[in-house]
Amino acid sequence: MGGFSFWTQKFNQQDMSDFSLNPEGLLWLKIRSILRKELMTEFSGYADIVIYGKTPTEKFKNLFEELSTDISISHTVIDSFIRQIYKKQTLATNISSLVSQLYKFQDYKWGGDQNNSLDKFLVSHYVKAINDYESLLSKFEFEINPAVRHYVLNSWFNHWSSRLIEAVFMENPNVLPAIGKVKSVDFFIKDIPFDLKVTFLPVGFQNMVRERLGMEKPLTSLKKTARKLKIAFDCKSSEDSLRYELTERLTDNGSAPAMETLETIMVQQKQIIDYAMDNSSELACWLYENQGAMRFGAENRIYLVLIDTADIAASWKLKRNLDILRPGINHFIDNFDATRLSDLRTEFSFGGRQYNAFADVVFIVK
Repeated sequence: MGGFSFWTQKFNQQDMSDFSLNPEGLLWLKIRSILRKELMTEFSGYADIVIYGKTPTEKFKNLFEELSTDISISHTVIDSFIRQIYKKQTLATNISSLVSQLYKFQDYKWGGDQNNSLDKFLVSHYVKAINDYESLLSKFEFEINPAVRHYVLNSWFNHWSSRLIEAVFMENPNVLPAIGKVKSVDFFIKDIPFDLKVTFLPVGFQNMVRERLGMEKPLTSLKKTARKLKIAFDCKSSEDSLRYELTERLTDNGSAPAMETLETIMVQQKQIIDYAMDNSSELACWLYENQGAMRFGAENRIYLVLIDTADIAASWKLKRNLDILRPGINHFIDNFDATRLSDLRTEFSFGGRQYNAFADVVFIVK
């Protein structure tokens, strides 16, 4: 057994895989999830113990050491407490109402640049690019305000749809929530700690697979066919806008070359999806290695990948679709085998350092 300092160091170094299947490490994480003052006070009464210490760290250490004397019983007690608290918290959450609100959202369009960084976008495109005050003011109505609006609305949708998906996970009796929102752990599945990441099939990963399989990028194919058919288009449009325009125009054109190009793109898209599903460990590694430096983490992860095969750009709509989310998530949890955790070991590099984590990819496919 490592002791309090050992697990604290492991946590700070993001050696999160070491906590998995280690009863003492798991106890450390569960206690950390109830460190908020009100939770500690409530747990003291629930477990009928006195928690000594002046600072949160002292209380954490003393409680851990006391509960470590009988780890098996302590897990039972703290699990029961966490479930009781979570049940109280969920009474205030109306899932049906939340789903209804999410269905009011219609346009998944980010403000800012391709990295969704609104502040950098505004600085580079307006603050540093325009030195005339009146010109800057003229940009608000048609450029700046819409960008801010889209960013806020998309952020709202992502936040609350992620909360909805977390709630679906928590409904399953095999899942124990981390009620205090401990960093790097959203919940425990059959006592294995995981952080949940909800994502779509990344464009970067798709492009890597296309290159590996010798496929042309869809936009390149669309442009070539449009030029062949003498369909004029605005080269200055954003990639998303141009891809949408050319797809619609080739569909309306209906000629053999137009339909052949669209069919080829659809077939290749399916091949890429099949590749991702057949090589989920490679996708998990790619997602770890291509995460943003500002939000880097090496914790165990469940990647929930949402894919609409008919229109991959519409995959965002699956984030609120309980009819497809619930069965997919519950099937994964019910069939999760903690005794085969070694199959999920993922080794990846980031910032010149090697990391180990346990990761699984859950595909929700429509």
